[in-house]
Formats: sequence, C-alpha cells, structure tokens
Amino acid sequence: MYLYVGMIAISAMILPGISGSTLLLIFGLYIQIISAIKETLCFNLKFVPILFVFGLGIITGILLIIKLVKKALEKYRAQTIYLIIGLMIGSIYAIIMGPTTLEIPKEAVSLKTFNILFFIIGAVIILGMEFLKNKLDSNKQ
Repeated sequence: MYLYVGMIAISAMILPGISGSTLLLIFGLYIQIISAIKETLCFNLKFVPILFVFGLGIITGILLIIKLVKKALEKYRAQTIYLIIGLMIGSIYAIIMGPTTLEIPKEAVSLKTFNILFFIIGAVIILGMEFLKNKLDSNKQ
C-alpha cells in the first residue's frame, strides 16, 4: 500500500496544481509518514521498512510520471499544456480556501491573513530569477 501511495503522491507533486500532501491526507497516511520520518530522525529504526517501501514508490512514481508527461507532450502537446494550465488554475481555489482536511482547519486566505512583507519577498525572488535567466540567456549569445 505504501508503494502505491508513494507513487501517487509523488506524481501529484510533479504535476502543478495537485498537492501530494493533500493526497496523503486523503489516503489517511500523512500523519503516519510524517511520524515515521520523525521517529527515524530520532534513530527509532522501527519505521525504516515503511519509509523504504514509500521511497520505492516515490522513485517509481517519478520515473513513470516523467515518461508519461514526456510522451503526452510529444503526441498531444497542446492538450497536455492546457491540462497543466487547468490544474494550475483549479488549484487557486484550494489555495484560497486553505487546508480544510486538517483536524483544526486553517483560515482561508483573506485580507486579514495577507502579509505584505512575504508578498514582496516572493515578488522579489521571482523577479530576481527572471532577471538572472535573462542575463544568462544574453551571455550565451
């Protein structure tokens, strides 16, 4: 079971707009995986087999989803791009509503929860990465 959940969760993490953590919550394994990681970091090796199988699922999922997306882009480029854009646009709802599957749900995004400092930091990082990309592209020519 951990193998399949690992494959599905990592596939969701690779595709934009789908949360692997949310899928783990849906499967009811988020707390178990996080607890297993925590216990292993505290040198309780009892959970290593679970993490090993989950890790194999992650590796298998990465390899399969990359091949699938590559083939989809080769054969159905426009449809695949529209699918990815749709996933990204659809995820805006989940971002705004916040995590509702937690025992104690978090607040939805609102002006009350908005933080201008982190908004500016995010904008500066994105603009800096775009500037760096353009600078590297101009140096290649």
